[in-house]
Amino acid sequence: MALNVFGQYVVPATGRYVIELMARRTGTSQVVVDNPEIPLPCKNDHGQIIVEHYRSYASVSAAYAMGAKFPVNTDRAAFLPGDIVVGEERLLPRTSSFNVAEGDVLRLQGAATAQLILDAEDPYASVSLFFLSLRLGGGSDVAPPQPVGCPATYHNRFAGAMENLTPDLLRFTLQNDGLYVAPQAARVDGYQSVSYHRYSLARINAGANTDLVAMHFANRLNGEYLASSQQLTAVADLVFPIGSAEVELFTFSDQHRAGDILRVQGQAELEMVSGETGAACWARIEIYENGAREYLSMFDQRFIRNSSESDRDYDSGTFAPFALYTTQQSDEHNVRLIVKCNATKPADIRAKYYGRGLMVDHFTRVQ
Repeated sequence: MALNVFGQYVVPATGRYVIELMARRTGTSQVVVDNPEIPLPCKNDHGQIIVEHYRSYASVSAAYAMGAKFPVNTDRAAFLPGDIVVGEERLLPRTSSFNVAEGDVLRLQGAATAQLILDAEDPYASVSLFFLSLRLGGGSDVAPPQPVGCPATYHNRFAGAMENLTPDLLRFTLQNDGLYVAPQAARVDGYQSVSYHRYSLARINAGANTDLVAMHFANRLNGEYLASSQQLTAVADLVFPIGSAEVELFTFSDQHRAGDILRVQGQAELEMVSGETGAACWARIEIYENGAREYLSMFDQRFIRNSSESDRDYDSGTFAPFALYTTQQSDEHNVRLIVKCNATKPADIRAKYYGRGLMVDHFTRVQ
């Protein structure tokens, strides 16, 4: 099972800071933060911390002189044009190519939603280990370095996420993040691949069930700079009934100029607190310009089930939809994080306050 967490921190004073990624189990079962089937030298893409460090300068020219990196280009891969069955490895839509120079940074974020294909004769015998990889394209000469002896599939992979699809957890979204620092000038792109390991097949539907965005940072004066970074959090749980209209967890408005970049990261933890049923839940980001909806993220989905049987109890799940949008006109933008759950029986869902947030990074150019 892959878990993703996001955050930002404004340092109060000059000094040295340590960032830690911690995991904790709440039950009695053992948790292995690893994949024992992978040769030891290759275990470097199933867990990572990516840190972006921003600093204030007296001017853009001063930042450029100090080697600061500015966003110079972005892209979003197309949604999947048609349904696919995940058997052998399948490739998902790619981003456009980026011309990177030595030292340039490519920041990628991708996700895909899979659904288990149930066995018609024995549905509860169905299970599939769904695997999503985030990869770098452009040739082996630009691939992230890997130790000698790693499988060939590792040679261009930033990160891999996996989880078991089962009849009780028959649909979910997996997500990966990647960071590439170019060792030399090259033409590169980003893409994702999906595969299954063992037993049953899975399906990815066309449309907003895959997503991939990329930002190219370079030391160029024509780039953009971080004008503001907002983090919205909650102070109380929010309970809503299944089957209700879309629930808005956060909304944020601000002013922008045409050509500005909005990078958005949402996060929510939903838990079924009453009822004993299964629910199909999703979360997504919406961006409006001057009142018109211009951007929809993919559906970040997970099947939640509250059951008295411990082996069927998946009563909570985390959702982390993301967005990367270049504004088309000047004036006001509005960003929303919304969720919705549907089921065949009544139940209540709780959006936990400590698992809920919205981050909005606003990049602009000096006029």
